[in-house]
Amino acid sequence: ETESVVLQTLDGAAGPRLLASGEVDGEPYLVIERVEGVTLRERLAGAPLPAAEVAMIGASIADALHRLHRCHVVHHDLRPEHVVLTADGRAVLQEFGAAHHARLPDLVAIDFLIPVVTAYDPPETAAGFRPATVWRRKSCPTPDCAPG
Repeated sequence: ETESVVLQTLDGAAGPRLLASGEVDGEPYLVIERVEGVTLRERLAGAPLPAAEVAMIGASIADALHRLHRCHVVHHDLRPEHVVLTADGRAVLQEFGAAHHARLPDLVAIDFLIPVVTAYDPPETAAGFRPATVWRRKSCPTPDCAPG
């Protein structure tokens, strides 16, 4: 439900376009635009990457986040698996199930009572607090691109 609501408000601004949604036999479904490219996780298999490529990836992710935030959305689950790098150099964000739109009810907040912590979550996540903004997160995984 959260992903459907958020993708409808984005209309392809920072993520894939929502083409259709609904229910079949009580089970929800989403049909989203297929984004051609590789995930950042797949690209990281070749790390360390050249500095110029790391800078390009970082700028592209920052641009996608900027577009997302201009739509009043915070992703809340940004990690290398959820960033697709296209052939033309764009970063397209995926997986908006944990996202929050500032002008809509936070449908995930109740689930946050049971914290799930990943390497890209801020420390307060482990204590059960849902960050108010992506800027408090280690949201841009570019340090993984150029270890050492």
